[in-house]
Amino acid sequence: MSVSDETYIPLSRGLGEHLPKMSGNEVKLYLYLLINARFNGLKKGTLAVTFREIASEMEWHYQTVVKIIHLLVDKKYVSFIKKSKNQHSSNLIKIEKYKACSDFALSHRYRTTTKSTTKSTTKSTTKSNALEVNGEKASQILKNEKNVKNVNNGFNTLGDPIGITPVSLPKTSKKKITNPDIKIFIDWYSDRFLSAFGEKPVIEGGKNGEIVKRLLISYGLEKLKGLAEAFFVSEDDFIQKTGYTIGVFSKVINNLITAKQPRKNLPEGLKAIQELRKEEGRDG
Repeated sequence: MSVSDETYIPLSRGLGEHLPKMSGNEVKLYLYLLINARFNGLKKGTLAVTFREIASEMEWHYQTVVKIIHLLVDKKYVSFIKKSKNQHSSNLIKIEKYKACSDFALSHRYRTTTKSTTKSTTKSTTKSNALEVNGEKASQILKNEKNVKNVNNGFNTLGDPIGITPVSLPKTSKKKITNPDIKIFIDWYSDRFLSAFGEKPVIEGGKNGEIVKRLLISYGLEKLKGLAEAFFVSEDDFIQKTGYTIGVFSKVINNLITAKQPRKNLPEGLKAIQELRKEEGRDG
């Protein structure tokens, strides 16, 4: 989600009353949705996002996202305005009783700063206390917000009638945190390729990293290694001709999965042929 880390959101102390009723993952996901929601306009308190996007940014499994967000819906912290039909289309999610930063701009105590300057001449001038909010004079803010009513008695994002103290979000590094399993898998793949063919493979850093990141979300590290092992021992003509690359691996992974599963519900005639071939193999 493209949200500036230079901004802040109101976080009420009233949230503490709800923490005993929420699991750790519910709190994490609720805060993720709160941080990324629209803060103004007609769609204030909503966000459009796919479950896959959330899974990628939270570094969770897709099914974990689905489970936790439905728990938040059941507890009436969030609701679906529009629910996606599949994992690749966006959901429109509403945070219940959301209040944006602008609703509480004057509800906290502004820091009062006294600036005084003394000239070496006979005249000295003392500037009066000035209230500052994000670098703007409070008088200007009050002028622009004459029609704001009851700003000191608003409700927090969970509906509690309580004064809000905005909490500045800590600045985070622009560098995105990557899943350590991506490097672990690529190193394993490189060593496996070396043992099979006697040479190190060519790794296209960013491109291959994105492919592995996506596959890890779906399968996890250990299962992905198992599928890659089946990939290296495959005698499929297409795989052999295209060089056992990570890109080819991602394209044939469904074939590798189905090849490992025993076929079910075969017609009786095919079952008989299958059994006969097993017997011939044992006799040979």
